[in-house]
Formats: sequence, C-alpha cells, structure tokens
Amino acid sequence: MDYQFRINKVKEKVKKNNLDGFLITSENNVRYLSGFFGKGSGSWLIVTEGQQYLLTDSRFTEQANKQAPNYKKIIWKRPYIKHFSNLIKEIKLKKLGFESNHISYQVFLKINKEIPKVELIPVFRWVEEMRVVKSKEEIDLIKRAASISDKAFSIIISEIEFGMKERDIANKLDFILRDLGADKESFDTIIASGIMSSMPHATASNKVINDDDMVKMDFGSVVDGYHSDMTRMVVVGKPTNKQKNIFDIVLEAQIKALNAVRPEVKCKDLDKIARDIITEKGYGEYFLHGLGHGVGLDIHESPTLTKNSEEILKESMIITIEPGIYIPDFGGVRIEDLVLVTEDGYEILSITEKRLYEI
Repeated sequence: MDYQFRINKVKEKVKKNNLDGFLITSENNVRYLSGFFGKGSGSWLIVTEGQQYLLTDSRFTEQANKQAPNYKKIIWKRPYIKHFSNLIKEIKLKKLGFESNHISYQVFLKINKEIPKVELIPVFRWVEEMRVVKSKEEIDLIKRAASISDKAFSIIISEIEFGMKERDIANKLDFILRDLGADKESFDTIIASGIMSSMPHATASNKVINDDDMVKMDFGSVVDGYHSDMTRMVVVGKPTNKQKNIFDIVLEAQIKALNAVRPEVKCKDLDKIARDIITEKGYGEYFLHGLGHGVGLDIHESPTLTKNSEEILKESMIITIEPGIYIPDFGGVRIEDLVLVTEDGYEILSITEKRLYEI
C-alpha cells in the first residue's frame, strides 16, 4: 500500500482547509493511512503539514514500528487525554480538525477542556471518501477474500443436512473460511432457514433445518483487513412453485441491475432497476433494504446503493448487488454478488453459481 501517497492526500486537505493538523481516531482509518492495525488499541493519528504522529500504548510499540514506519511514534501515558493535549501544545497546533463521526461527545469535551486555546474543527468523512475508490493492492486482497468465500461455499453445501441446526452450519462455515486462509469472517454469518429467512439480518440460531425449508446463507471472509460478502440460497428437498417463483424474480432483478453497473451511473438508478422489477411482480413492499453497499476495510461503506442515493459509481469501486424479497411467515430470498466497477462495466468477484441449490 502506498501509505505516503495517502498521507500526502490528507496533508493537502489540511492545507486547503487552513488547519494546522487533523486527528484520526477511527480504527480502520488509522489502518488505511498508516498500515497499523492494533485491534482495540485505541490508537490515534495526528497529521500535520510537516509531520505525522501515531499515538499507541506500549503493548503495540514493536508492531507500530514495523507497520507504520512513516509515523513518529508517541506512546500513550495516563491520563491519556492530558497526554494527548500536552502533545498538541508541544507541536503548537491552533486549529485541529477531528473526525466528528468517530469521536464521542464526552471525549470531545475532555479534549476541549485540556486545550481551550486550540480550535477544534469537526471534519466529516475525509478518509472514508478516500477509501471509496480502491487501489490495485486493495482489489487484490478483496479478490482473495471473495475466492475464499467461493471455496468455502462449495465445501459447506455438501455438508448441510436435514435436521441440522442453523448455528451448526454457521460454525462449520466459519471454520472452513479460516481453514482456507481467512483472518476471520466478515460479520456474524447469517444462516436463516424457513420463516426465519424473512428477516434480512437474522442471526444463526438453534432452529432445526426442516424439509422444504429455504436457507439464506450470507457470509464473507476477511484478508488483511479487507472484506468479502456473498449471499446464496439453498432449499432442503425440492423447491415449491412459490419458492422458485420468488427466487426467479430476485434473480432477474439482480442480473438486470448488475448489467447496468459501470462508471458514472447513479447508485439510485441501479436501485430503481431492481426495485421496479420486484414491484412490477407484486412484491415491492417486501424489498426491505437498498440494493447494495460498498465493501472494503468495513463490510458496509460508501457508496450506498439506495433509492435516494446521489452517489455515482467510479472505476475501482467495489460494491454489492443484493436485491431481496422477504415475506413474513413464508421466508425470504436474497441473491448477492460482490462486484468491481471496471473502466467500461463490471467484474463479478463472487463467482459461485446463482441458483436455488437443492440438498
């Protein structure tokens, strides 16, 4: 990763906005700008026009030295806010930008009390905006994560049996993902069967998989911090006509929206393509969420593909296309692909076949 390039982009923003420095407190934004990823470390970055600082505690000193060579290391001392404030005074910052969406009001008040002469300027999503378009290195990592998910599905599909519990399948799938090289799963794996599948984000439970149940499987893997995301549908036994019909409607909506993916397309226009098809078939009220979202260091990040989104697709964005129909007391169907926006179209990264798998 070209961390110096990213640092320089932040420095340009600092200068353009007449700030003396910028405080970064989001764990994933710290990682994006420095390469340091001490999970739960509470580490912060300060970027000024002339220097950049990584504040972390002594447990992560060696790791920080290896992962973030472009940063001057400051080891936290208690009380932390006072120590941070003393550093701000030492480097003589007068106008300090901070991530307003990643710092609590309580912490803000404490900082403001310690350095009342420093003007604290709220900044919104500077780094997140940089993260929307992926570098080649980021794309390669997400492709690796997607490949692991594809392989894991091909294994788990042969192990699902009538009478298993949702939680048993989720546990097996999580193990397979890690065994294939994932650092961890992207989120709590969703295995939702029968009427439970009508809840878009149902968590795997002790519910037993019954004959004729549809099973929604939504899962992903993480490689070096970067996520994948995919949803496929399974049915125990032979699908009913209604199950096949709902699946076919969702698949048609998914494919038509997918085929419209290219740079300069508005996200809301993609959502409309899928939503119109589902609505025309009489199920519009059961499409309960947006068409998709960006994927990267976070499983959900910009852009958002919703009916009100004004965001526009750009080359090298990675998004999901995942329409769904969710009918209470019947079940739900979602089909989700991970997609790279290319120069003149798209590349599907989740290559597992889209069909109603019968087991």
